[in-house]
Amino acid sequence: MGEQKEINNTKFTALIKPHILNYLAFDFRIRLATNVISKQFNGSPEEMLMFAVIKRAIVDSASKTIDEDDILSAKSFLKGQMMPAEVCGVSSEWIRNTLKKFNVDSCLYTIHCDDAI
Repeated sequence: MGEQKEINNTKFTALIKPHILNYLAFDFRIRLATNVISKQFNGSPEEMLMFAVIKRAIVDSASKTIDEDDILSAKSFLKGQMMPAEVCGVSSEWIRNTLKKFNVDSCLYTIHCDDAI
């Protein structure tokens, strides 16, 4: 696999700084992260369809309005090898790292409220 493109847009670079990210709404950080991830796909209809699958999983994993099984399925997809990304030459690990940079990696983790004390 080739190297992933670096984030050269100064707007995004400034927002990645942790002390700035903490002040941005979670939904806005998800939009920023998915915008950066979308730049890795070349714009062909096939690749944009593959990106749409990944974006839907990111949005669903952070949703509070859909069924819990769908949320868990989205999180499981994001934690594994994302074949739609890999087919397009985008590393699954790079996507997870991008989510971490934008402080939205909580959409990767599963918290069971039943396990809490």
